[in-house]
Amino acid sequence: MVVTRYLLALRLTRLNHPSSGVRVVQRFADSAVLWKPPTLATEAPDPARVTLVTIARAMLNWPELRLPHRLDAPTQGLIVVARDANAVAALNGQIRQGQWRKVYIAIVSSDPSSKVGLQQCYLRAEKSDSGTRRSQVVRSGGDKSSLELIGSALDDTTGGWQLAIELHTGRYHQIRAMCEWLGFPLIGDALYGGPDGELFLEHVALQMPDPTGTSSEFVTVTDQLSPSRTRIHPALLESAMARLDSPAGWTHRAASDS
Repeated sequence: MVVTRYLLALRLTRLNHPSSGVRVVQRFADSAVLWKPPTLATEAPDPARVTLVTIARAMLNWPELRLPHRLDAPTQGLIVVARDANAVAALNGQIRQGQWRKVYIAIVSSDPSSKVGLQQCYLRAEKSDSGTRRSQVVRSGGDKSSLELIGSALDDTTGGWQLAIELHTGRYHQIRAMCEWLGFPLIGDALYGGPDGELFLEHVALQMPDPTGTSSEFVTVTDQLSPSRTRIHPALLESAMARLDSPAGWTHRAASDS
């Protein structure tokens, strides 16, 4: 498998939305990779609400823009958008076939090093009596959920730990719920038992089939212009990127999907 890496965000101010923080990392004919800031909702039922979708439709001049995946409002980082229904159908097909690989960095409340490796459970999204929706680990009746903890490093700012995660399935609040289940909830994530502080969860790297359609290669997209790039431990980020370049990662994905 040949991997091409796109490193830098496009320096095209007309494709950025400074007031929202949304930026274009890579643009292709029928899709684009954007950087989403924290707190911005990806989409909302109310068409009048400002979301990543409404901003992206205006930025890219794609009125029929669709989403093949989503990020929680508190989560920042890379998100892919599709030009229209045909484009999103093609991307959804890639996701169903397990052709996307996604790496996140989270800051968790305690040392996760003893749990490094493949982690699996069953998750079910439920609403509490107050109407708040959250995911719960269950023994039966949930969706099989899988991720791999790649490595960790001490976070100098919070005293917590930076944790690199490859997400194999995309369940509701999966990383947040599974980190709570494993014993190290994210700092600032009150919904999942985290201590006080600023929640940090970023989608830092994405590997997918070449969006240009001109080759059978895979491309790895990351964003060196992310505001958090100076905060994330360089060795941790490098190990995460090396994981995407390694065929071993595909073996682990196949095992987790079986």
